[in-house]
Amino acid sequence: MNKESAKINHSLNVNVSVDCVVIGFDDKELNVLLIKRLQAGDEKAYSPYKLPGSPIYMDESLDDAAKRVLVDCTGLKYVSLEQFRAYGEIDRLRRAEDVQWLERTHGLASTPERIVSISYIAFVRQKKFRQLTETYQATWMPVSKLDDIDLAFDHRQIITDAIRKIRRDVEVQPSIVFEILPRKFTMLQLRAVYETIHGEKLDIRNFHKKMTNLKYIVQLDELEKDVPHRAAHLYKFDRVVYKRLRGSI
Repeated sequence: MNKESAKINHSLNVNVSVDCVVIGFDDKELNVLLIKRLQAGDEKAYSPYKLPGSPIYMDESLDDAAKRVLVDCTGLKYVSLEQFRAYGEIDRLRRAEDVQWLERTHGLASTPERIVSISYIAFVRQKKFRQLTETYQATWMPVSKLDDIDLAFDHRQIITDAIRKIRRDVEVQPSIVFEILPRKFTMLQLRAVYETIHGEKLDIRNFHKKMTNLKYIVQLDELEKDVPHRAAHLYKFDRVVYKRLRGSI
């Protein structure tokens, strides 16, 4: 039994919950961090995947609840979470198995008529967070494969909204991209991030010209090392220049 199901506390506020959407980039594709849900009545079987989430405790803030949930469900610490949307549709608990799981996991005599979930989002470089063990039953699931699996509650919609938010944020605040790249990166790596986020191929020449014209992307006097192809130039993100330019907008 993972920590989420073991932590039953009568001071839970079962009308309010938090869900954490951690989107990772593994240098190839976008992945979302999911956990397996214990199936009601059978602790050895697993029903649909779900986002790390839980009702909040009466004595904790929403932000503290999100941090606690992520550690309890996945073991991940030091992840910067941002609150991004509330979900409170009247049919969130339309599936009987979702209701059964809630009642069993949290020791409820009955399920509340309405549960509002506050969702949090994080966009991370996946290589920094490899330590997912069977203790937490957490796994990185490719976003491209989500159509092939069953997800609990309205978590498919929450994930879809989170990815849309990342796409918007990248256009408004480009520095997000450089948080998931190595400190020194190639133009190919940078383009791969943009193509993965937007789900489409970009014109190589136009992209290269656009990026190299940005003053906060600095070409280094270094080339890739130990690669089977022609070594490409390395670049870095100049945060100081970026902040100065953004401050002048």
